[in-house]
Amino acid sequence: MTVEQVQEASRRYLASSALTVVVVGDADRIAEPLGALAPVSLRAGAPG
Repeated sequence: MTVEQVQEASRRYLASSALTVVVVGDADRIAEPLGALAPVSLRAGAPG
């Protein structure tokens, strides 16, 4: 499978407006840069 075939399949079968991206890390460092790309919603992580 070529890169172009994968890209075409993703355009055909994935609705980008319905996707959710999960980013794990230090919210103080990454929330602002990510906010430049899309709305950011913070969730508390599991303790420990």
